[in-house]
Amino acid sequence: MSYEKAHTLRRAALGLSVLVFCPIIIAACQIKPHKAQQPSSDSAMFVEAMRIAGDRSVFELPHEAVRKTPRANLLKLVDALDEAYAALDYQPPFPNVRIVNPSHPRLRGHALGVAAMTADGEARLYFSRTDLVSRRDLKPLILHELAHLKAWRMHGFDIAAYGPEFTKICRSVSRPENCTAQEG
Repeated sequence: MSYEKAHTLRRAALGLSVLVFCPIIIAACQIKPHKAQQPSSDSAMFVEAMRIAGDRSVFELPHEAVRKTPRANLLKLVDALDEAYAALDYQPPFPNVRIVNPSHPRLRGHALGVAAMTADGEARLYFSRTDLVSRRDLKPLILHELAHLKAWRMHGFDIAAYGPEFTKICRSVSRPENCTAQEG
């Protein structure tokens, strides 16, 4: 059996298993309280988190007592992220999402969102807390930032931020005006 045929059969089997098991897993995980352990101190502390399973990924929202962003805005972000992951066929590992104040150094005081890579190669998305509240449609912003991460994954980190690699990926899922550098 050729490599291509074997690869196709494996992908079909994986697709079938996803269709069978995902609804079961999603039903078991949807919006159930999940105990997340805090970093250890003198005594163990637990903080309740809300786990939400989307079509493509699982999100944990912080407990209300420590949450700085309203739950409705977090859920809006979760929905937009999940749609964007699907549109870009973005595969795990998914980026670490941070919601920060507009004055945060990563946002440089003017950006609505920023895609970044840490020194050890961890993908991160930073979003302005203010923007999450004020914007109705987050999907164009999220598609734009995920397109940066996907371009880096595919072509390395030495590509131009708005070069042809990014532009091709971004325009495949979004309007051209959403694929340019924009200030908030």
